[in-house]
Amino acid sequence: MFKLNERIHGTLDYLTVVFLIGTGLFGFFSPYFSHLLIALAVIHLLLTACTNFSVGLVKLVPLQIHGYVELAVSIGLIPAPFLLHYATEAPAKVFTWAFAAVLFVLFMLTNYHSTTVTSPTI
Repeated sequence: MFKLNERIHGTLDYLTVVFLIGTGLFGFFSPYFSHLLIALAVIHLLLTACTNFSVGLVKLVPLQIHGYVELAVSIGLIPAPFLLHYATEAPAKVFTWAFAAVLFVLFMLTNYHSTTVTSPTI
């Protein structure tokens, strides 16, 4: 089965940040949901930048932990519209669930053991 290597996954992570920020800034959704998207983008940027892989900047978080965090986020996004009180905003709810599905598929398609271990840099 085809697996994404860590470089491709990391590149997709940074593109995801740009996509989330762009979606949040261009007014496709309510201001409340747009702020949530930007917050999610910032958190995703921090995780990616701190991951120990070729596109990580600080290399503190092991790649496997990065994967488990993304898995947890993909699962946590399922009840998010109800817990964060935007379930009545149907487009935002569908966007959240679609993003959760994409994140889960990327988790399943990534080889989280494809990186060489490097020393953490600060």
